[in-house]
Parts: sequence; C-alpha cells; structure tokens
Amino acid sequence: MLNISLFFLLVPTSLWLWPEAAGAQQKRVCDLESSQEINSAGRPGARVSYLSTPFFSCTDGTEIKADSSITYESTGLTRLIGNVRFREGSQELNSAEAEYYSSLGILEARGNVEVEEISRGTFIVGTELLLVQEYEETLEDIMTIRGLPASAILTPISPSSSFSTSADNQAVPSSHIYADVLYLIGDRLLQAVGHVRVERDSLELYGDSLEFLQDGSSTKLFSNTKISHRDDLSGKTTTVKGDSVNILFSDGELELIQSMGQSEAVYDNGRIYGSMVEMFFQDEELNRIHSKRDLTLSPTQELDSLQATAVISDFTITGESIELELSRGKLLSATAIGAARGVSSSISNVAVNQQFPFVEEDWIEGDSLVILFSEPKPIGSPSPAQVSEEEDSVIEQMTAYGNARSFFRKPPSQVATSDSIGNPLPELNYVRGDEVRIFLTDGEIRQMEVDNAKGFFLQPISKPDTVTVSKFKIEPRYKEDH
Repeated sequence: MLNISLFFLLVPTSLWLWPEAAGAQQKRVCDLESSQEINSAGRPGARVSYLSTPFFSCTDGTEIKADSSITYESTGLTRLIGNVRFREGSQELNSAEAEYYSSLGILEARGNVEVEEISRGTFIVGTELLLVQEYEETLEDIMTIRGLPASAILTPISPSSSFSTSADNQAVPSSHIYADVLYLIGDRLLQAVGHVRVERDSLELYGDSLEFLQDGSSTKLFSNTKISHRDDLSGKTTTVKGDSVNILFSDGELELIQSMGQSEAVYDNGRIYGSMVEMFFQDEELNRIHSKRDLTLSPTQELDSLQATAVISDFTITGESIELELSRGKLLSATAIGAARGVSSSISNVAVNQQFPFVEEDWIEGDSLVILFSEPKPIGSPSPAQVSEEEDSVIEQMTAYGNARSFFRKPPSQVATSDSIGNPLPELNYVRGDEVRIFLTDGEIRQMEVDNAKGFFLQPISKPDTVTVSKFKIEPRYKEDH
C-alpha cells in the first residue's frame, strides 16, 4: 500500500493518457487531487492503479468523484465504481458506475443515471448513458441516454437571459419527454426515438421519434404522430394526427401545429383532414385551422380522394383548401376554395323516399364556398367573472361563388301528396347562377338569392293519388336574365 505522496513519486501526475501514437493530439489531462487509499502495480506505461474515494480534476474543468476507481495507464481508461459523480460546468451526472477515457472525453455510465443542468433547469433520467465531450472535431457535447423509458425535463432558456420567461414575464412551461432513447446535442437539440411521449402544460405529444429545439421554439414529431391540445378558456380538447407534425412556439406560447401527410384534426363537434392541416393559435387559444388537398397525387384518382374535407356535425365541406375560423372553441366560418362543395343530409330534416335516391342530400357548390355560423351565445346571464357554457354553432348563411349551384329540399306542407306507402313528399329546389346565397334560421332555409339564376322548383301535387306513384308538379321559379 502506498501513501499519497509516494504514489505521486511512482506514477505521473497526469494519469489518463492515450498511447504515444495519439499523444500529439492530447489537450485534456486529468489529475488525481486526493484519495484515501491507493494501490498501484505494473511497469511504467502499463500500470493499473486502484483508488479509494478518488477525486479527479481535468484541464477542461471536469471534476470526477466515486467510491473507488481502477485506472489502466496503457489505455487511458478509468473505471469508476459506486456513487459516481461527474461534473462538467453546471452539468452534473450521477450513476452507480462508469468508464471514462479522459483523453477522448468519452464517458459510459450505467445504473440509475441522472443528469442535471442546474442553470437550465434540465433533468434527465435513464439506465445507460454515453457522453462524448466537446473536443476538437466534436464541437458540442453529444449525450445518449437509454432507459425503460429514458426521460428528460427541459425548460427553455431565453438566449438573452438566464431565466425562462415569456415576453410578458410569465414562466415558460417545461417539457417532460419520455422515449426509449434520448440524444442531446449540446444545449441546442434533443432527439428522441421509440415510444415518444411529451407533456407540456396543455399539450400531449406522441410519435415514433422527435426532434426538439432546446430553446423551446420548435418541436417535430415523426411517424404515428398524435397531439392533444386542451384549450384553457373553453376547456375543449383538439386532437391532431399525421405522418409528421411540426409545432412552433413564440415567446413560450403555442403558435402553430402543422400536420403533414394523411393529416387529421378533431375539434369540438367536427373534424378536418387533408394532406396538410395547420392549426394557428393566439394566446394559446385555437383561432384558425387550414387544410389543403394533396396536389401530388395522380389526376386519374377520384376527386373525393384528393380533396381537403371538413365534417361539421352533419355537414361536410370539400375543396382544394379549407379554412376554419374559431372563437372560444366555437366555429365562426368555413371557407373552401377550388371545386368547393357543402353537403348535408338533414338541413331541412326531410324524410327521403327510397324511390328517389337523387334527393338524399341537400348541397351547394361553386368555385369557392363560404359558410357562416351563429356567434357563440352564452346560456343564461352569468356574471362577467363566470365562464359561461355555450350553445353549439349552427349554419346561418351559405354562399357559393363562381359556377354556383345548389339543391335543397323543403319540408312538405300539411296537404302535400304522400307516396305509395304514405310518406309525405318534400318540395325540391335546384338552381344555378354566378352566385348563390342561402340564408337559414334554426337550420331551416328561409331565403335564397341568386345572381343570373336558372333552375326549377318541384312541388308535390296537392290532390292525393293512392293508385299510382305520387306525381310532381313543375313550377319554374328561376329564369335566365336577359
């Protein structure tokens, strides 16, 4: 057994040097500062040293402690055993055991691995860790953490401040990230692979892999992605799915969710889907959704398979692109551009005669289509401080522009003829023009306006005919302007 002074006479102070072939590249050197007990054996250059409670410090500022260690002078490897603490700047790692090549800056840690970045509020947990320290060609620390799962808590830090606050001095929420494997590249980027799950305030994210900018400005999810967002004002939850999803933040607040490839968003009482769905937020509140069709698909495919689609209760809107405007979680308007069409099977709540399948739907279409919904109305008269419940939005106006057409049914009158099995027949109205405007009240059509109108109006014969199938009387209502 050697005391500490004798040890330094026999063993060079710089313990962990790579072989001479690489000696010219060395810059990082780690020295033994203290140890309770030391044993060393072997010839110079190939010594094996056993240390109790060692404390090492390196020329780059790295500090290492453990219950015991074994250093192999020939390879520059040091095995650290029991209560390992590895400190680099403000970042500290703790594990049950580790192996460290000081000259290469490579650390492998196992068993209850914990990494804490005090200045950034970062905390990482796993079962295995590989750290490649910043060194010459490696411009940033690269850290790999595995676990069942591995997890990380990351709090974005403003580049100009040591505090994590938004523009209005509100604390920026931390992100809790879980995955099979986590990769951290410096303090810039985190990547996660396998069973990825992220919790951030009102957001929950799921996917096969993730890319996370540590300044909090952007998060990307890839493959089997799903995002749930809870609106704090309305209490409603929106779910987004897609092949990949990009999430953008501004000053710590959610700004955009962009889903690409087989995308779908489900909100309130509706859903919208297409090749891309974008959701825009203001003050963490959803206020606009945009979807578009896939322009790269073959033109020989059915049009319906290409169109962006929004389903709102029992009303379906299609077009090359669709934009929805919302307020307090309620739909205010829907705009479809390009081969736009709106279809409902119950606008007039009319029973359909099976002998006339062409009258199964009410519809309106044109080059573009705008649907306006009722403003959200509070139920009762609560005090301003109370959060009121709201009625569902209903359609108030539909307007088709350019090559406009519409077809709708009107409930039959009390004296209208019935079909052969006694079902009352509806009135049918078809019209086309440059622009068609339909106004509704409580879901019933009350008025129509048409520019340069053409069309017809079909009305059941008032006198019942119980022998033959009911007949229609044709009354032209719209004539071409001259």
